[in-house]
Amino acid sequence: MDYLPIALSLVAVLVALYYFITRNHNLFKKHGIVHIPPTPLFGNMGLLARRQITIMDLLTKTYQLDSKAKYIGFYEFLTPEIVLRDLDLIKAVTMKNVEQFSDHRPLVNKKVDPMLGGMLFMLNGDQWKHHRNMLSPTFTSSKIKTMFKLMSECASRFAEHLSNLPEEQRETEMKGLLTKYTNDVIASCVYNVSIDSVKEQRVLCVR
Repeated sequence: MDYLPIALSLVAVLVALYYFITRNHNLFKKHGIVHIPPTPLFGNMGLLARRQITIMDLLTKTYQLDSKAKYIGFYEFLTPEIVLRDLDLIKAVTMKNVEQFSDHRPLVNKKVDPMLGGMLFMLNGDQWKHHRNMLSPTFTSSKIKTMFKLMSECASRFAEHLSNLPEEQRETEMKGLLTKYTNDVIASCVYNVSIDSVKEQRVLCVR
């Protein structure tokens, strides 16, 4: 039996697979963009995939790669991405040219989690534009400055509550506590009502 054709076919498949996996790995080098050299298949996600680093540490490491760079190249497995560091570029993407960046990665399936999936950063296209136009008047600079003080007061009460928890209650379910904090923020910022849900065990109900 002649194994040569089989061997050549296998080599051709491996070469094609390697090309597919690494086809974008010279993108940042080609354009002179600072980046961490990627590994095949995993890109810059190898340590995270092996659980040797947290996603926060990985992003921090990437962000701090070059303090003078306006942006850093990053490979999420096979996908090249840009991490912005320059404030003017961030403003251009999120404010000045925001219409050009209306599509977002659907990290959460809206059918599975309607609340999280319906967040502005999870929406795309016309749906995103509609929600943004609806929310923009609520979050002007002056209103955000006013709300920041109210949110800070809620956060201070929340932090004080956590610091005063007895030792046996240090391990606790955070969802309930964070719901109460959110409840206080909404009551303060939207309805101008000062409550302390953590202590008073109140929940704001709106119909």
